[in-house]
Amino acid sequence: MSSKELNKSQPLIEGLSRLDLTSVSQLRPNALTDCTTNEIKRFIKEYSNYALHRGTASAISLVHRDVIAFYRYTYGTDLTSDKYTDSDRLIAFLKSTFGPLSSSDFLQLLSNLAMPTASNVNKDAINLYQLKFFALLEEHPAIKDVIDSEALVQTYFEGLQPVHLRLTCLKHKLKDFGAAVKLLKEQLDKWDVVSNMQLSVKCADVPSTKPASILPVPSSVTTASDQRAYHATIVCRNCKDNHHIRDCTAECRGYCPRNAPSHYPRDCPAYLAKRTNAKAKGKSNAQVSPPSVVIDSGASDIYLNSSFRDSS
Repeated sequence: MSSKELNKSQPLIEGLSRLDLTSVSQLRPNALTDCTTNEIKRFIKEYSNYALHRGTASAISLVHRDVIAFYRYTYGTDLTSDKYTDSDRLIAFLKSTFGPLSSSDFLQLLSNLAMPTASNVNKDAINLYQLKFFALLEEHPAIKDVIDSEALVQTYFEGLQPVHLRLTCLKHKLKDFGAAVKLLKEQLDKWDVVSNMQLSVKCADVPSTKPASILPVPSSVTTASDQRAYHATIVCRNCKDNHHIRDCTAECRGYCPRNAPSHYPRDCPAYLAKRTNAKAKGKSNAQVSPPSVVIDSGASDIYLNSSFRDSS
């Protein structure tokens, strides 16, 4: 190799010398071949390090069939069942064979049950999440002994989707798990009521009345296509979705009193107070003003005033 070529390759050689060539495959733990405490601890430590470096092999794939047979006969536990395809649950079981699990072990298991990201309330998905959460509590009764009740409630709520439902539940700062389950059920019941009301409005065949969520069309908008384009511009001041704020099912984000319970925008104490004051003022003006025709636009200035801050 000429000196010129050597100079060109020098930076590459220096870079390779600094590169850590330890690969995930080299971190792959040896199989669990017996049931002694030292062997189990060795396997747990090596597999945890392997998983930390994003190793993809499941823990059960590294357990020898003799060990699987041992736990089937002595503990009545089938490590090949679907439950133990989750490596965290298998590691937790192995830990429990030589000592009680710690609170961090249990919290990790519960956190792994969290729902995938979602933007809308899906009652079936929430019920499935709860089923798995409760099943894990039944499987490990010691969870409630080693985990603080408040931490258990927070972990339960943290696994919920969508985010606005999770935040609504967390805002109550409950410490009793039974009360937490009851609160979530109440929130889902409210969602059912709102959903059924919206469905009734959509299905109602009342041609003489306009849906409450549709704003009046200016006289300058004449054609059907222009009208559809105009209605498509409706944006909720509370959640930025394409519906009227009175139909919004997201938690109110207005300037509500700090001690106000969770509510929808149409039930906002700030809005209700302003509406009451406006009605009282209107009555007093009616006594001194000549009669006039009032057209209800379906989206009053009171409803879209500064009481509701824009979402960011």
